[in-house]
Amino acid sequence: MRAIIIGATGLVGKELTQLLDKNSFYESIEAYGRNLKVLEGVKLTKTKIKIFDSVEKLSLGPEDHVYCCVGTTIKKAGSQENFIKVDYEIPLELSKLCQTNQVAKLIIISALGASASSKVFYNRVKGEMEEHCRANFPKTVIIRPSLLLGERDEQRIAEGLGQFLMPLLNPLLQGSLKKFRAISAREVARSMFEVANYGRTNIAIDYVVD
Repeated sequence: MRAIIIGATGLVGKELTQLLDKNSFYESIEAYGRNLKVLEGVKLTKTKIKIFDSVEKLSLGPEDHVYCCVGTTIKKAGSQENFIKVDYEIPLELSKLCQTNQVAKLIIISALGASASSKVFYNRVKGEMEEHCRANFPKTVIIRPSLLLGERDEQRIAEGLGQFLMPLLNPLLQGSLKKFRAISAREVARSMFEVANYGRTNIAIDYVVD
C-alpha cells in the first residue's frame, strides 16, 4: 500500500510525512510540496520527495491513500482568486482524479466552521470545497481542526499571537466548546492516519481535543 501526500511542506503535511515514514503500514510514500527546503534535514527512509506541479501529473492507483494537506491564506495568496486556486481547486481536482482511479481513500484537511452557506469568505470556500469533493469521490474524509499549533516556515502575526494565547485558554473550553481548542499539527497528522486506516468515509469531522 502506498501513501500520497499533497502539501507535504506545510505545517501538517511535514508532520504527516515524518509520521508515515516511521510507520510500517505503508510500503512506500510520495510526498509532494512546493517549498522542499522545509524538509531539508528531515531524516526519511522510504519517502520520495517531489516538487508539486499539478494534480493532473499525479499517478494514482486503487490501493493508494491520498492525503491533501494544502492550504494558504488570502494574504499569502495575494488575492481571493489565488486563495481559491489553492484551497478549493487543488482538492477539487484531486477528488476527481481519485474517483477516476478508484483510490482506497482521500483525506483532506479543511477548517473548523467550514460551511458552504457561511457569510465569511474563508469558511464558505472551505465548505464548498468539502461538499464538492465528497460528491466527486464518496471515499473522502474531511478533518476540521481549529487553530493549528506548530512552527511554520513563514511568520503569521495573528496566528503567532493565537499560538501563544490559545493553549492557555484550552482548559476553559469545555463541553461543546472543546472543538475550538487549539491543536498541534502533529495531533492532526496522527488523526489523519488513524482515519485513513480505521475510520469511515464520506464524512466531515470536527476535530476535538480532549
